[in-house]
Amino acid sequence: MENPSKKRRRQFPVAIAYFLTLIIGLTIFGVAGYFVIDKFVADDQQDKVESDGLGIPTAEDRYTMLYIQVDDFNEMNHALLVRMLPDMCSVKIVPISHKLLASEYEDDPLSSLESIYINKGVNGVKNAIENTMGISIDHYMTVTNGAFDNVVDYIGGVTIAPDEDLYYNDPQTGEQLYGKKGVMMTLDNTYTRQYINYPKFADGAKKNLEVMHDILPRFINEMFMQADNLSNNMDTFFNVIYNSSDTNITKNEYLKSKKGINYIALNGDMPCESLMPTGEWLNDELFLSSDFSEKVKKFFEINQ
Repeated sequence: MENPSKKRRRQFPVAIAYFLTLIIGLTIFGVAGYFVIDKFVADDQQDKVESDGLGIPTAEDRYTMLYIQVDDFNEMNHALLVRMLPDMCSVKIVPISHKLLASEYEDDPLSSLESIYINKGVNGVKNAIENTMGISIDHYMTVTNGAFDNVVDYIGGVTIAPDEDLYYNDPQTGEQLYGKKGVMMTLDNTYTRQYINYPKFADGAKKNLEVMHDILPRFINEMFMQADNLSNNMDTFFNVIYNSSDTNITKNEYLKSKKGINYIALNGDMPCESLMPTGEWLNDELFLSSDFSEKVKKFFEINQ
């Protein structure tokens, strides 16, 4: 499925920093995502970034990222807003359902984000979230299934006890997910993504959103617990990553954010918190509450 606004960019090794913020999460969110991205290496030559020291971050180093998890057919699953606050050693995330109703512009009718993605691509989703939540998004990135799974493999799995039986065979990919209610199971490899995107929850997309809210902060905090490894390998962890992503991240923007990510990794203590979207679910779609925009701004430490 081709999105009219989609512009493919090569991914190059500009460091694990954007890998960190990616799922530093999710999500979702899903995630070749936090693998490093650069948009301007000439003649297919690999570019390397040298460390410029840590430094002490300030409020000027704050930024907001949008990650959109897309499947193998380029259809949107879920999204994740990540607010980096390096001066506070803090990472704030908001899981976003593909069933959230939003509009790009004030007078437009509401549509689900998955429909907006089909018709307007990443920029349409970005615009709709900005308009609906009243915030600005600095950078965006799509995350493929494979990228998300690789992030999970790097971090390691988490253990859960599902509150309902899980049983699903994906007819398109052949992937399988099984679990028994109340029985402990480890989510690793593809199972984390499958669980987040599980299509048969009794509460539908509402439950998917709750799962993201629960699991993704745990993954992100686990990532930061590996601070020495992350810091020491930030520039060289991935030399060549050639997946494709729709993104507006540049090398200069990576360099600007690098010291802040390093600072959080070395000084933060379980820095990630998640804010659950509130509103009314109707026909498996979310009408966001009228006060959620103010909640997000306060949570993200955005000055009014």
